[in-house]
Amino acid sequence: MDWGPPLGRMVPGAEVPFREGALRFVKRLDAQLAEREFVACNRFSMADIFGFGALDYGRRFAGFPLPDDAPHQRRWFAAIAPRPSALA
Repeated sequence: MDWGPPLGRMVPGAEVPFREGALRFVKRLDAQLAEREFVACNRFSMADIFGFGALDYGRRFAGFPLPDDAPHQRRWFAAIAPRPSALA
């Protein structure tokens, strides 16, 4: 997942491909999380750390909130957010 520069500071129109790519990522991630507790396997791994970081950055700095129609991703995000490493 590459957010590039914050969406508000891009060349006008350049945010469209970034947003479309992010939406594709969210749909794939939600489908994966429908079948397991974590991204890559049934335990917390680097895939979760990277995915959480990308989504948290998008949510906080790129104006891309967690979608309402991604319940598995929202569950996963809520489970990881209180971890000490996520709060740092």
